[in-house]
Amino acid sequence: MNVLVVKLSSMGDVVHTLPAVSDAIANAPPISIDWACEEGFDAIARMHPGVHEVMTVPLRRWRRQRREGLSGLSALRSRLRSRHYDLVIDAQGLVKSAFVAWLAGGPRAGFDAASAREPFAAKFYGTRINVSRERHAVARIRALFAGALGYDEPQTPPQFGLPGGQARTEDRRVFFVHGTTWPSKHWPEAFWSELVGIAIRTGFTVLLPHGNDEEQGRAERLARERAGVVVLPRGGIDALYGEIIRCAGVVSVDSGLGHLAAASGVPVIGLYGATDPRLTGLVGKDVLDLHEDRLPCVPCLRRDCAFRQGSVAVHPPCFEDVTPERVWATLSARMSVRN
Repeated sequence: MNVLVVKLSSMGDVVHTLPAVSDAIANAPPISIDWACEEGFDAIARMHPGVHEVMTVPLRRWRRQRREGLSGLSALRSRLRSRHYDLVIDAQGLVKSAFVAWLAGGPRAGFDAASAREPFAAKFYGTRINVSRERHAVARIRALFAGALGYDEPQTPPQFGLPGGQARTEDRRVFFVHGTTWPSKHWPEAFWSELVGIAIRTGFTVLLPHGNDEEQGRAERLARERAGVVVLPRGGIDALYGEIIRCAGVVSVDSGLGHLAAASGVPVIGLYGATDPRLTGLVGKDVLDLHEDRLPCVPCLRRDCAFRQGSVAVHPPCFEDVTPERVWATLSARMSVRN
C-alpha cells in the first residue's frame, strides 16, 4: 500500500507527525510511506527510517517567485501522480496542505470540518476523521492515521523513530533553546543569563543556537565575557540535531527546535507561559514542562502579553515562578537519573 503523508510545516508540527508514521508502519503493513514537506523542514521527515521518499514542497519560495512556482507545481503534480498513491493523508488540515494532497490524486483522508484548523480544507477529503481539538497535537495525528488506515488507535507511548541521544556522564554540555516566535512565549533574557551562569558554575558547557539575527544577538549577549558558552553557527536542522543528541540535557521555550529535542530522548525541560502544554507541550521519553497556573489568564494563547513591560516584576508574568533556580534543579535531577 502506497501512502503519502502531507505535513508541510512548521518544525514542531512535522515532529508531531513522526509517531503517527511509526504507528502506521507497525499497524498497517505492508505499507510504503512518502512525505510531502515544506523546504527547510524536510530534513526531519528524512530522519524517520520508515519514510521511503520525501517530496520537498517549497511553497514559501514559490509564492515569492510566481513563474518558478507555476512550473514547480506542475512538476510536483507529475511527480506525485507517478507514485499512484492508494491513500493520501493530510495531517495538517489547512487549505494549502489539502491542495497539495489534491495534487497527488487518489483517495484522500483528513480531519473533518470540526477538527481541521481551517474547516474548508475538509472539502478536499473523501474520508473525514473527527478528532477532538482538545487533545494534544501528537495524539490528534495518531488518531487521524488510525482512522484513515483502519486500525485501533495505539495506547502506547509515541515512538518518534529518531536517532537517540548519546550523552554520557562525561558529556557535560547543555543546550539552551532561547528562541521562539511569539513575544509572549519568550522566557526573560535576564533569566536565561542567570541560568547560563548557574550551568557554567556547575561545570557545564552551554550551547546556544540561533536561527535569525535577533536570536544571534541574544546568544552573543548571553555568551559575552563568559568562558564555557558556545554560540553555534547558524546551520541546518541536521547539524543542530547532531549537537542536541550529544548533550546531557536541554532547556527550551515552546519552539520547534524544543519539540525536536524532546523527540530525541535527551532530558528536556520545557518553559511554558502563554501557550498550553496540554495541547502543544513537549513530548518525549524524558520531558517535563514547567508552567505557571496561578494567574487566571494562563494560558492566554495570545501572541503579545496583555501586561505592559515594566508594569510587572517579570515579563511576561506567567514566567515569574519558572525561575532559573527551579529550571536548573529540575534539569539536574533529570540528568542525574539518566546517568
